[in-house]
Amino acid sequence: MMIMQKQDKSTKSAYNSKNETKSHTMGLRLDDEMYHQVIDFAHHLNLKKSQVIKQALHDWILFKMEVKEENLILVGKSFLRKLLEHIEEEDIKEIAEFSANNIGNQIKFKLMEHEKSISLEHFLEIFINTIGSPGFSWFNKISFKLSGDKMVLVFGNHSLNEKFSLYFKTLLESIMSEEFNYSIIKSKVKISENTVHLVFKPAL
Repeated sequence: MMIMQKQDKSTKSAYNSKNETKSHTMGLRLDDEMYHQVIDFAHHLNLKKSQVIKQALHDWILFKMEVKEENLILVGKSFLRKLLEHIEEEDIKEIAEFSANNIGNQIKFKLMEHEKSISLEHFLEIFINTIGSPGFSWFNKISFKLSGDKMVLVFGNHSLNEKFSLYFKTLLESIMSEEFNYSIIKSKVKISENTVHLVFKPAL
């Protein structure tokens, strides 16, 4: 659980396969829906379909390896829904801030490891694609938009509950503040049992 925005150079280089010394050809059959998703994704990133598929496989393998190596647990939506129903709002906020801190540390570690920097736009592309479909599928649909005045709009719908919306709002608010110096516009926050609508602006 994406509408992709314009990519930066670091994004495109991640999909570049020119440095490979050896390659193999494999056949792949996709259903009609996934085939058109690949086409749309390739169009947004200005890449070939084969490059998109190759990077998708690469990212999925790394994700599965990281889950195993970091002793992470993938929680199903039905379990998460039940869990959130029995947690107080203040505790949900604390868990979200703890999660945001972990994500921020992982971002910094990966960047130091590869001696790279990451733009806000690149982060949002990766983050939204990871939590959307076909990633974690936290959301049925989730997107983001960047405006000319550097405002960031994040909006999506899900099938969990309002406490999950609160969790996600607090999670992203903490990451945007700590890692990119963006603050949430509280008057524009709209969360419900199945929707999230957040607007961020550069902090003064």
